[in-house]
Amino acid sequence: MLPAPELKARIATRNHGRGYFLPSLIWVFYS
Repeated sequence: MLPAPELKARIATRNHGRGYFLPSLIWVFYS
């Protein structure tokens, strides 16, 4: 099973696409 930050990053990137890559990283770190 993936670590939580990695899993969140993959889900966020998959859901929002490359245009939201940086906001996804911010969300991962601050959620």
